[in-house]
Amino acid sequence: MRVELFPQDEDVDGLAPAEALKAWSGDPEQALRLAWAWRQSHVSQSRALLDAAAEGIAAEPAWQARAETILAEQAQLEQRHADAATLIARAEQRFQALNDPLGLADVLLVRIMLAFDRGENDLAEALAPRAIAAALQAGDLGRRGHLQLMWACSWVSRDQRRAAELAEGLLPPRLADAPLALQATMAQYLAMQETQQGDFASAIHHFVLGHHAALASGQLRRAIMSCCSAAFCFGQLLDPGHALEWIERGLALARDTGWPAQIANCRYMMGQALFLLGRFDAAREVLEEVLLATRDNPGLPVVGQAEERLGRVLLQQGQAAEAAQLFDRLQHRALSQQYSDLEAEALDGLAQAQLALGDDVAARQSVQRALDVARRHGYASGALMALKTLAQIERSEPATALQVLQQAEGLSQASQGLKLGADLLVAMADAYAAQGRHAEAFAAERRAREVAAQQASDEAQQRALAMQAHLESQRLSQENEHLRQLARSNAERIALLDRSQETLQAISRIGQEITATLLHEHLFERLSRHLRSLLPVNAFTVYRLNAEAQRLEPLHAAEDGRALLARRIPLDDPNSFAAACVRERQLLQIDSDGVIPSRSQIPGASIMCSLMFAPLQLGERIIGAMSLQSRQRQAFGERELAIFRSLSAYLAVALDNAQAYAGMAQMQHRLAEQQKLAALGSLVAGVAHELNTPVGNSLLAASTLQDGITSLRREINGQQLRRSSLSRFLDQSDDGLAVILSSMRNASTLVRSFKELAVSRETHPRERFRLDEVCRAGLAAQQARYDRSGIELQCLLPSGLEIDSHPTALVQVLSILLDNALVHAFGEQAPEQSGVRIEARIEGEQLQLSVRDNGRGIDDAMQTRVFEPFFTSRFGQGGNGLGLAVARNLVHGVLGGDLSLRSAPGQGSEFLLLLPLQAPAA
Repeated sequence: MRVELFPQDEDVDGLAPAEALKAWSGDPEQALRLAWAWRQSHVSQSRALLDAAAEGIAAEPAWQARAETILAEQAQLEQRHADAATLIARAEQRFQALNDPLGLADVLLVRIMLAFDRGENDLAEALAPRAIAAALQAGDLGRRGHLQLMWACSWVSRDQRRAAELAEGLLPPRLADAPLALQATMAQYLAMQETQQGDFASAIHHFVLGHHAALASGQLRRAIMSCCSAAFCFGQLLDPGHALEWIERGLALARDTGWPAQIANCRYMMGQALFLLGRFDAAREVLEEVLLATRDNPGLPVVGQAEERLGRVLLQQGQAAEAAQLFDRLQHRALSQQYSDLEAEALDGLAQAQLALGDDVAARQSVQRALDVARRHGYASGALMALKTLAQIERSEPATALQVLQQAEGLSQASQGLKLGADLLVAMADAYAAQGRHAEAFAAERRAREVAAQQASDEAQQRALAMQAHLESQRLSQENEHLRQLARSNAERIALLDRSQETLQAISRIGQEITATLLHEHLFERLSRHLRSLLPVNAFTVYRLNAEAQRLEPLHAAEDGRALLARRIPLDDPNSFAAACVRERQLLQIDSDGVIPSRSQIPGASIMCSLMFAPLQLGERIIGAMSLQSRQRQAFGERELAIFRSLSAYLAVALDNAQAYAGMAQMQHRLAEQQKLAALGSLVAGVAHELNTPVGNSLLAASTLQDGITSLRREINGQQLRRSSLSRFLDQSDDGLAVILSSMRNASTLVRSFKELAVSRETHPRERFRLDEVCRAGLAAQQARYDRSGIELQCLLPSGLEIDSHPTALVQVLSILLDNALVHAFGEQAPEQSGVRIEARIEGEQLQLSVRDNGRGIDDAMQTRVFEPFFTSRFGQGGNGLGLAVARNLVHGVLGGDLSLRSAPGQGSEFLLLLPLQAPAA
């Protein structure tokens, strides 16, 4: 499952969380994607989606791992560290088993954030390269950039050079060119660097930019952090009012989430602002609340920041001993967590507390350590702060103090944006004067006055910068609000287009379905079903214009699925809207407050408030009318009218098709009846023709015998009977009876063959048999006839081939085909090398059986008729024309196969049987 780190899901853009929950909860994958996108911005809805789709998610290990990553991140933000660690371990194990580097990168990111929360900076430092490597393995450069910039951000306060190395090559010339989610991380990194360099106005710009980018991409944690950081920068620009404004903004977001660490960050920044305003008691109260709220999570960065600021408050309140204890604890924890800036500040605070307690030696040691830490990590402002405290400690030793102050001066000159304060220049003047270096003392004093004036000017400029930064932040806020409104507007337009597209597709599908429906009852049932899904329809009626175009005949009328009895409507009826739409050839729409004239009502129907009537028109030809009606007021707008027009056009085509189909079906029925009568007439004529000869011969012989008997009786009665007469009568009787017997036998054979045309499977038993054995046994008589005629018969059937069929029917078919070849293929004088071959092979699930001769062949005209009953090329020569008809009937009706012929004059003939290996059931 591939997802962006902070996806922008177009499918839910502008969709309320409740609507999205309803739309996606039935689709596990989509629910999981949305829960991932909302894991920070809509925490409760994200969990609800996971709960709703839990069964489907559990069926797919990759989905389950992604769900655990979501829950782990939410647990980490809520400071439920044990739950987060358990979920992270499960998800990490699953992603590794699935060889999913993308998922592994995401769960490692959550693990890094948890390590920072716990103060396990070494672990976080070890995990960052693994997460970046996993993102690169997955081919996701955006994730890699996000992870590496986050790593760089963690180093800004510890070692700016290291941070710059990590961020090298990741920042575009313009932030706007980067993806929105990545813009937030880039802006945070730039702002943090600018904060360390003292460029607070630029830092505010980037923090505000990052805040809006984070909000827009669902990064609520980063959005809250950006508020706190912007507030800090406003405070540094001596604008506590705007600082408090940004604190309140961040606090409002944090309270909505209930995330303890983010609430603590905002409360800490409020304490910082109160400190700058000189409201030390209020500041102390707020900072102590922060420490109380985070007592179970001492590794949080905000804990150290709050302790450092509380220590400064205590110094201002004259509680140096308590401050010293606080700073001492802080410097040890900062060292273990590798927060070099916090370590330097804690050591400086400790030195000031020790100095206030009169322990100059300890103070000197502490501030020297602070100076070493600041210099080692490139923390210029921290180094200047430590030098200022060291000069204060060495104030009793002017020479030493002067050296320290000169170091501070050199540091300020070497560091861009870092200025030497007037208080340090005054201390330098005092040190020069104490050594009797009055000219230099005067110069330092003059510089102090100039710096003081400059500081006043700088403070005014800082306030101006703060105001400018505030105006810039307002502009960015307004721009982002405008962009959000545009995005919502675009989303609404896109949603409207999507709905229109869906409607068009639905109408197209309906049109295809109803135009392909050729029966009226099915047509109206399907159209009614679709209408309910597209339009607020209660009643639906369809009329057909009669052949004389004088009245509308009702085809369908229903209200809420209940059939209504609609009346015929004369086309000239002035009180009918349906007739009016046909006469005027245009769509009619009627809206009412509940009072519709009775002329539009169907008997038994409810009173309708909104009605539409349209002619059903094909080109210039009108075939009927259609009406949709609703009990709702103003139910039909432009969208509904457009749908109604399209449906009426499709219905016109469908009705025309149905009418044409009905006419064609009636014509086909008449043709079928005519063909049946013709076939029956042909069959009767054939039977009469074939029976006429034996019956006629029998009648002739019988009448001759009757005449002989009459003559013989006359001779007997006249006593004139002679031996010769009796002998002649007996001979005539023998001949006549022989003729009668032969004729009746022929007639009986003909009737028996005729009965075979109606043979059924019941008359032929079914069994499983070996093809070669049955055919050789059943065709033994045929083999003897072929041997006597000198024609070679080859039965080339594969041994052991078994089929489940009707053996007697198959043998009968083969016998007919062999008789046909013997009589028709070779005639009375068969040429030498005449032969017939029977072959078989398996083709898929069918048996292909071939009976092929090398005889005279059959011309095309005869091939079309050979399977017709009573068709024969040897009429009067012993053929009755029923053999091949019986064979084909047996193949089709009993064996469930097909019989075909391939032949050409002079090329022999081949009868091809395609039979299933298992005959169909009876």
